[in-house]
Amino acid sequence: MTKEFNPQSLVFIISGMMDLDHLYSKEIKSGLVAGVISKPFDVEALVKKIEGLLK
Repeated sequence: MTKEFNPQSLVFIISGMMDLDHLYSKEIKSGLVAGVISKPFDVEALVKKIEGLLK
C-alpha cells in the first residue's frame, strides 16, 4: 500500500533529546524538517515557536 503525501506539509520534530538542531541540521536546511521543538515546553511557547516557523 502506498500513501500519498502533501509535499507542502510541515514536519516538526518534538523531543526531549539535547542538541537536535545540530543532529537534524541537514534536514532543516534542505526543507525536509520545518523545525525542532525541545521538551519540556509550555503551550504558549509551542504556539510562538510554530508561528515563527510558519512565517
